[in-house]
Amino acid sequence: MNKASELFMQYGVRNISMDDIASSLGISKKTIYQNFKDKDALVMHTMEGILEYNKTLCIPETTAKNAIHEAFIGFEYMMEVFRKINFSVLNELKKYHPKTYRKFQAYRDEFLLGVIKEGIQRGIDEGLFREDINTDILARIRVETLFISFRPEFYNPMQMDPYEVNQQLFHLFMYGMATAKGYRLIEKYKQ
Repeated sequence: MNKASELFMQYGVRNISMDDIASSLGISKKTIYQNFKDKDALVMHTMEGILEYNKTLCIPETTAKNAIHEAFIGFEYMMEVFRKINFSVLNELKKYHPKTYRKFQAYRDEFLLGVIKEGIQRGIDEGLFREDINTDILARIRVETLFISFRPEFYNPMQMDPYEVNQQLFHLFMYGMATAKGYRLIEKYKQ
C-alpha cells in the first residue's frame, strides 16, 4: 500500500498499473492480487490509509499559540502534502474510482470542514476573528478554496504556481476574518 500510495500520488492513479506496482516492489502481480481483489480495491485501501494518516496530522498535539498560528501551521502542512500530489489524482478518482472519491468527499465535507470550523470558532473566542462572521459559510468557502488547485478549469498549472494560488487564497481568507488584533498577528506569522 505504501508503494502504491507513493506511485499514485506522484504519477496519478490512472497512469500506474498493477504491473508497475509489482515491478517497483520486485514482486509478482499475483502477490498483490492475493491481498487486493483488483486495482479499485487497492486504490480504496490506499486512499483510506492516506486520509487516516492526514487526520492524525490535522489534529496534532500542537504548540499553536492561537487560532492564527494554528491556521498558518495547517496551511504549511497542506502545502507540503500538495507538493507531493499529482494534481490529476482527485479528478481520476472522481472519474474512474467513484467509491473511493466518495470517501475523499466525506473526509473533506465532514472531517476537514469540522477542523476548519473549530479553528474559526477558536479565533472568534480569542478575539482574533470578527464576531459577525458565519462559521458554517466561511468554513465551507475555505474547504472549497483548499482544493481549487485540483480543478483544471480554474487555471493553467503551467502558468500559475499552485502554491502561490493557495497562499493568496489563504491570506485573503485570513484577512477577511481578522480583527485589528488578528491582522497584526497575521502580519507577524507571514514573516
